[in-house]
Amino acid sequence: MGFQRLVIECDAQVVVQFLNHGVDADHLYVALAAIICESLSNDWEVRVNHVYREANVVGDFLASLTHNQELGVHVLSNPPIGFSMFLLSDVVRAPLTRFVRV
Repeated sequence: MGFQRLVIECDAQVVVQFLNHGVDADHLYVALAAIICESLSNDWEVRVNHVYREANVVGDFLASLTHNQELGVHVLSNPPIGFSMFLLSDVVRAPLTRFVRV
C-alpha cells in the first residue's frame, strides 16, 4: 500500500507497553507480542501510543463490527448505522464524559 509511517493508537495501556518494550519470555502472550512486533518491524516507521477510551470511540465502534466477520480486509462503501454520530463528535471535538468510581 505504500505506507512509510504508521501511528497506532490503542486504549489498552498494557498492549502499548508490550509493543513498545516487549514482554518477558515466560509471559502468556509472548508469542502474540512477538508476531505483532515482527509485523511492525518492516521497512516503515511505527509509533504505538496510548489513548484513553474516550478518544478512541470511532476505533472501538469499528472494532465491534468485526466480531461477526471473517478475517480479511473489509471495505465499507457507506458508514455503518450509528457510526456517523461518533465520527461527528470526533470531528467537532465534542467532550465525552468519563464515569469514575470514587
